[in-house]
Amino acid sequence: MGNSLIATSALAFAGALAAGPALAADKLSVGVGGYMQQWFGMSSVDDTGDPKTGKMIDDGVAQQSDSEIFFRGKLEADNGLTFSVKVELEGNNSQIDPSKDDKQSTSVIDESQLTVGGSFGQITLGAEDPASTLMHYGAMDVGISLNCGDTHKWVGGLAGCSHNGFGTYGHGHGDKNQIMYFTPRMSGVQLGGSYIPDTGQEGSNTALNDNMKDAFAVGANYKGEFGDGLSVAFSVGHYQASQVGATKTVFDGMTRTQNADGTVTVTDSTYTETQRVADQADLDNFEEAKEQGGDLTSLAPRALAAGNRMSPQQIDMAAMADDRTFSNAGLQVGMGAFTFTVAYATMDGGAYMFERKNRVVRGVAAWDHDGDGCPGACTDVDPDTAGNQAGTPGISENTQNNPANDIVLDVQVADESKNWDTWGTGVKYTDGPMAVSLSHLATEWDDGGEQAATMLSMSYTLAPGVASKTSVFTAERDMADGRSIEGTGFVTGITIGF
Repeated sequence: MGNSLIATSALAFAGALAAGPALAADKLSVGVGGYMQQWFGMSSVDDTGDPKTGKMIDDGVAQQSDSEIFFRGKLEADNGLTFSVKVELEGNNSQIDPSKDDKQSTSVIDESQLTVGGSFGQITLGAEDPASTLMHYGAMDVGISLNCGDTHKWVGGLAGCSHNGFGTYGHGHGDKNQIMYFTPRMSGVQLGGSYIPDTGQEGSNTALNDNMKDAFAVGANYKGEFGDGLSVAFSVGHYQASQVGATKTVFDGMTRTQNADGTVTVTDSTYTETQRVADQADLDNFEEAKEQGGDLTSLAPRALAAGNRMSPQQIDMAAMADDRTFSNAGLQVGMGAFTFTVAYATMDGGAYMFERKNRVVRGVAAWDHDGDGCPGACTDVDPDTAGNQAGTPGISENTQNNPANDIVLDVQVADESKNWDTWGTGVKYTDGPMAVSLSHLATEWDDGGEQAATMLSMSYTLAPGVASKTSVFTAERDMADGRSIEGTGFVTGITIGF
């Protein structure tokens, strides 16, 4: 898919340049624009611990801001081609907090890109959100952003606008260096696609690698007007990224570690591939005998020993990962002063984890748990104590076996905390300089976690590019381990676009 997109874009670009020399009266000039948002708010939080640190979440009052300066320029050549540039300078930077799910950027430059346009469409090179994000129609909010999860900036511990799962745009994929192509809009329909050679590259230059961490994104949307104030907009998108973990292969006494940058580290290992094959055979034999009701007297101890050897090796060999996928869809319907929105997104993190699993052997009559030489129906005074004891017979081992003797293994399973579904809905009313919105967003993780937020916002235009905005929201997150966070917030501020 990525190669096809590159080939299509290259042909379109070459065809456009062949149209004639790109002459113009003046060189491209760059102007300054941007925005500034200054907020003051307060929150009240009731929680049982932050999902990462376990610490109690603070509430109270806070002042926050968000601002960027844009350097933009556009030039139209005599042959009809247009050339434009955009560089976004961050006005707010902070240190990375390792306890937060959504790590804040310390980059000075947010996005940097060059775009060439013409009758063939538009080609963009540089750091930008993928096509699946840019073409999406999500639930609208006229205050602080609900769809991007800004509630977590006021109530700690909530999931935010990342791979974490709160939002339908997919902004968490980041402004990665990519090549992107959009078709002209025809009959209301536009298509777009992105190829990202390295999902770890954002606004920087790195040497070309073998694209183990590449990604692609596709998107499509439709916009139509039907008279009497009725409008319809619809979008679908898909993003898919390769993932490279610290995968290891153990054989012939050596451990070869494939690093994220593609290099390989080789170290000695006392656990060989020959031993692993033998241990796996012992485990398989035990499982097969158990399923068929066979004699486990000798197989169970061998399987237990094999599992004890393999478990730490499995963790060291670690981390397989499938492609990370994200898909979204959105629908907006305008009816006069009202706009209604429904949006959906689903994420498959493609991640795996090790989970301890019991291989239960209780109830097997043929295994002498306590090693007293009295298996099966044989009884003694204390069937769970080593050494046969004289006296009144006790309870048979085949009816009361010690659970501590069960075989416990580390089994690789899907990490369901990385998989989620989000849906959002909202309505916006606009009347001259005033706008009011009511929106709701909810996420369910496959591991049982949930989060939901509802926000009422109002915006009033005070001057061209200047608006007063206020939001009131309530949000709650329930973690899979039983902890929860519930909070309400009131945020008001001034936003200026220039």
